[in-house]
Formats: sequence, C-alpha cells, structure tokens
Amino acid sequence: MEDTRQLTLTLLQAVQTRTDVPLLASGGLMTPQDVQAVLQAGAVAAQCGTPFLLVHEASTSAP
Repeated sequence: MEDTRQLTLTLLQAVQTRTDVPLLASGGLMTPQDVQAVLQAGAVAAQCGTPFLLVHEASTSAP
C-alpha cells in the first residue's frame, strides 16, 4: 500500500500548489500511519473507507 499512499501524497502536494482551500485526502489510506502522513503533508482531514467495507457494522457482503 505504500505506493498508493505515495500517489495520494503526490496528488495532495500538487493540488496544494494551485489552491489555498482546505484539502481532504482520500484514496489508499488504510492505516493510522497513512492518515498521519497526509495530515502532516497538509491535508485538513483524511477519508478512509475501503478498509471498513468488510466489518460487520458496514452490512456489506464479502467479495
């Protein structure tokens, strides 16, 4: 997953150079370390979704 996180960080940094609006990072974030990395890189929030699809509370089916 390191490659996916790196792509998210690269995109975050590219967008930061073109806007001053607060940015939310999403995509490839699966661990607390991933979230920490995007927050340290300047995101104001991080969205994690995919890791939670298979938890019982999500009411989704296993693939």
